[in-house]
Amino acid sequence: MTQRSSRLVRSLALLVALGGACLPAGEAAAQRRGPGGISSDILRSSTPLTATQQKEVADFTRARIADLANGDVDRVVAARDALIQAARGSQVTGVFLRSYSEAILPAITSILDGDDAMRAENALRVTAFLRTPESAGLLVESLDPRRITDAGRRLVAAGLLDIAVEPMPQSGLGSAVLVSTARGIAEALRNESHWLVALEELRAINAIALSPTLTKANRGQVRTMQFDAFADLADRISKSGDPDPMTQAVYRAMLDLRDKLLDNTVAQDVSSTTVAETLRGTLVAVGAGAVRQWDGLDADPDMMAAYEGTLRVGPQLFLLLQRPEDPNINAMAAAMTAALDAPAGSAARRKARADLKKAVDAAG
Repeated sequence: MTQRSSRLVRSLALLVALGGACLPAGEAAAQRRGPGGISSDILRSSTPLTATQQKEVADFTRARIADLANGDVDRVVAARDALIQAARGSQVTGVFLRSYSEAILPAITSILDGDDAMRAENALRVTAFLRTPESAGLLVESLDPRRITDAGRRLVAAGLLDIAVEPMPQSGLGSAVLVSTARGIAEALRNESHWLVALEELRAINAIALSPTLTKANRGQVRTMQFDAFADLADRISKSGDPDPMTQAVYRAMLDLRDKLLDNTVAQDVSSTTVAETLRGTLVAVGAGAVRQWDGLDADPDMMAAYEGTLRVGPQLFLLLQRPEDPNINAMAAAMTAALDAPAGSAARRKARADLKKAVDAAG
């Protein structure tokens, strides 16, 4: 594993640990006043904060933001923990989060505009727990590879989006905002080159599609974006001269989607006719890519497994979408499974390639 990939994996591991590892000790004592020391009446306010309450929020954030921006590693982590703790308590309302976000985001934006990766990644973690339109938008801006060249930082931002879009009444994260957020993620995904970041972006779009905040019409829009993203990645895969690691992202995201579609409630929110056509095109494109890249796949068992997994999960998604079986799609999956089971360079693999090409040609 390269140093760059190792750093990306470590960033992802930090996201998994984030829920429990970033809270300072003594939470129970702090909650007698409110998480992080802010008065409970402010945290649970359902009406706009008074000037006095806003001053208390500003006083609380000022020193911690200064530590986040200028402190050593220990002070940065302590500041991050305190800022997150105040935003994640059970008493917190959307009204508080809007004021809290207004107090924090200008300084967060300045940190993100700098080139200190450690401070930026900790600032992104704080941003996710604000759960406002502005904080979600800041995370989406951090996905753009044309502006953010550090893939590790983009991975952190993408992996936090499922927190950033959690439902919170009165926070401003309404259905239209979620659609706009999904559209921004999809736009970033079109320019993304690292499969781990792409995978987290696909998962983020799926998290938005599952939000109870979405209207039925908006949910349909997000589902369309989700399957269009699969299709765009598959088109890239099909045109590559070598096995494309993006197939890893498509395969794993399809596995996630399959698990969600096993829930009938989720399956019913998908316009199966529309997305099934997009899914079919996605699978044909991946199959065509496998034919083109066969020599590379024959020498790379991990990539062979990713292509096989994508083409195997595809027919399962068709069934969950309650669409008729497609014999050509099934034949593509069978050919790739036969190839995976056969030794590299064997006659059985050469036959599998011929069978795959025949199925791709028939499907196209």
